Parts: sequence; C-alpha cells; structure tokens
Amino acid sequence: LKSTRAFPAQEDRPFHIHNACFVVIQLVIASHIGTSVMKAPVPFLAEKDEGKLSVTDITRKILLSFAYIGASGAMVCFNKYLMSPGRFPYAMTLPAIHMAFNSVFCAALYGLRPAWFPGMVNASGSRMRILGWFVPMGTCFAMSLCCTNKAYIYLSVACVQFMKEANVGIMFVMSCIAGLQTLTLPKVMVITWIIIGTSASVTGEVAFVWAGIFIQIFGQICDCARVVMAEIVLKSKGLNLDPLSYMLFSAPICLLVLAIGNVITWDSATVGALREWWPLVLLNTLMAFVLNAMLPIILKEISAMGMTLCGVCKDIAIVVLSCAAFGALLTHQQIFAFTFTLAGVSFWSFMQASSDSNPLLYFDCNLRSCLGGSGRAAPGEDT
Repeated sequence: LKSTRAFPAQEDRPFHIHNACFVVIQLVIASHIGTSVMKAPVPFLAEKDEGKLSVTDITRKILLSFAYIGASGAMVCFNKYLMSPGRFPYAMTLPAIHMAFNSVFCAALYGLRPAWFPGMVNASGSRMRILGWFVPMGTCFAMSLCCTNKAYIYLSVACVQFMKEANVGIMFVMSCIAGLQTLTLPKVMVITWIIIGTSASVTGEVAFVWAGIFIQIFGQICDCARVVMAEIVLKSKGLNLDPLSYMLFSAPICLLVLAIGNVITWDSATVGALREWWPLVLLNTLMAFVLNAMLPIILKEISAMGMTLCGVCKDIAIVVLSCAAFGALLTHQQIFAFTFTLAGVSFWSFMQASSDSNPLLYFDCNLRSCLGGSGRAAPGEDT
C-alpha cells in the first residue's frame, strides 16, 4: 500500500501466473468435458482397427502426448530465450543452423538406412522434378521460421501464440481459393468466431508493438501457404512421401533460402555470439530435430480428435510456460479472449474430424433456420 507504483484500473489489471494457471486448468477440464459430450466418432486413443487397447498401449499414447506437449512448449520458450537481446537474436541464422543439421542428418541416415525412407522409392526417376515442386514450399517455410523468431524480439510468447490461432482462418481462405475446401455457412461462422477471439487477445497485449505484429502476420501467411501448397502437390501429383523423405526434400531447399538471407542480412557480431552461446544453440537445434521427429509418431499413435486435444493443450501449455519463464502478464481480456478462441479452434477441429455427427447436424440446421435458410435435417427429423 505504501508503494508509489501506479496500479492499473481493476478491469485492466493484469493476471499473474497463478491466476492464469487457475483459469487454464478450468479450460482444460471444460475442453475434455465438451469433447466427451460431443462424442466424436473417433475417440482420443482409438486405434485404426478400433480394437481394444491394453493398459500398456494407453499408457504409451498418454506419455507420448504429454511428451509432445511439453517439448513444444519448451521449444517455443527456448527460442524466445535465445532471441532476447544480448544472447543470440539472429532470426535468420538460428533456423539456418536447424535446417543444416536436418539436411546432414537426414542425408546420412538415408545413406545408412534407406529402408527408413520408403517415399524415396516412390520418387525414383522424378526426384529433380519433385525438388522443383518443393522450391516454393521451402521458401515459404524459411520465411515463416525467420519471421516467427524475429517476432519474439518484439512480442511476448503469449501474444505470438494468440496470433497463431488465426492460422485456421488464414488456411481456410487459402484452401477455398485453391479448391481444397468448400465455403459453407457453418464454417464461415466458426472462422469468424476464431478471428474475433484472436483479435481481442492481441489487442489486449500489454506490450503492443506494431512491427512485431506485422512480422508475425507475414510469417503466418507464409506458413499457411506452405501447408496449402504441400496439400496440393501431394494430392494432385499422387506423391506418397513419409515424414523423413519429406524432410529430406524440404530441408536443403529451406537451408538454401536461409543461407541467401543470411548473406544479405549478415551481421559481423553473429560469429562472436555463436562462440559464446554455441552450447545452447546446439541444444536448441537438437530439440528442434527431436520435435520434428516426434510429430509423425504422434500422428501414427493417436486419432484425429486426440491430435486436436493435444493441439489445444499444447497452446495452453505454451502460454502458461511463457508466463512462468518470462514473467509475462495476461490481462482479463486476454484470458477471456484466448479461452473463447480455443473453444472455436476445438469446435473447428471437431467439424473437420466428424462432419456428419449429431451436434454438427443440429448446429447446421439451427443456424440456417435462424437465418431463414434451409439446411440439412437434424437427426431424428424427416427429410
């Protein structure tokens, strides 16, 4: 009470980490309850043959999910730590080191264990042509990595994570333009829901820097373009590339783009900073590779709805870890808006995973009825 520090108004007073954790725990419980009520056709730990799971299988899947969530959160916070001024704030150099390691490791692994790269057999005779298809994807990937790292210099981890939730909307628009998605009223409503929540989260940021906002938006556009292009190439060309083969094609191209960028934006202080911080840079590189290797394992082990829950829990973990590690403050507006956005993202993922489930049929029918249109009949109604 005797402190001379000015406190913000009650409605704008920021949350400290214990407040954020309390709200986040409630959100996790609500997310699990909501998913159970909706009863998606693919349960969280379902096998592809829908057989019964043993206790060992369930334990393995849960541990893998928690490992992926923890590794993702730790990686983001690690990047933020390295990008801080006075450490290794070189947004172009750090991902270039990552891609160099991935390229060398994948090439060596392919030389020693070619059976681990079945996609390379399918690509036999057309590898140069496939590399040509990967040029725009590798360029977009390099730009997205660079922009995200650069944004950490200006923005908090929580703010960057809030903005990334809008990727659903960006990717949906791009997919509609490319003919990969159909434009329907329920999808537009849910995308609007997510965009409103994301906008409210970002505008509630305590340390708001426009430069960081624009850099992060550009990086997200590049990343979404990469994903859409990958879907177009893999579907239209009939390619069947496993994750290691995909990395073997994309990493060298991404490295080339980042190398050119490093030459253009070279800072002589980079070498000195690398000498000082090389142990942490090496550890960061190894963590990035392990995280990339974990993703295909996770996708194989758990269902689509399980991956959705992992994604939501990962987003929550990143925000909470950033608050704990860097003392970031979250306002009431950000807590509410982030919860609102995550609910929208979860519902969108549920729509994509089970478009013919009863809750979605009711949602579509009632939405069109409210707007005076005619939609699909709700379950139990005559058509």
